[in-house]
Amino acid sequence: MKLGESIARHRARLGWSQNELARRAAVNHPTLHRIESGKSADPAVSTVARIARTLGVSVEELLGLEFSPIRPAEEEARTRSAVATRRALEGGAALTEALAEIRKQLRQMNRRLEALEGRPRKRGAR
Repeated sequence: MKLGESIARHRARLGWSQNELARRAAVNHPTLHRIESGKSADPAVSTVARIARTLGVSVEELLGLEFSPIRPAEEEARTRSAVATRRALEGGAALTEALAEIRKQLRQMNRRLEALEGRPRKRGAR
């Protein structure tokens, strides 16, 4: 697939006109039109990179050099799952730290009780 056809296909997938893509990518509309129509044989790399970034694809994919078997929705679901897992792990770590602090406070309270009573308490008695 040619560069212009690829840009047009990705642009259509997003429901954008040439004017909309040109505005979002900060590319002159005539330049974008020439690239899509194939009249611009050698567009600037920076222009192609801005268009690709705006369309949410890599330059390689836009040029037809890369095939991505993962659809955007699947990638988004994986990212959400990874974030949820990280938050759960962070929450688990926070819970472990809180329990350690509670145990420490209980040991201190037992020592104070022992000191007040004047005799050591049995370790098994709770």
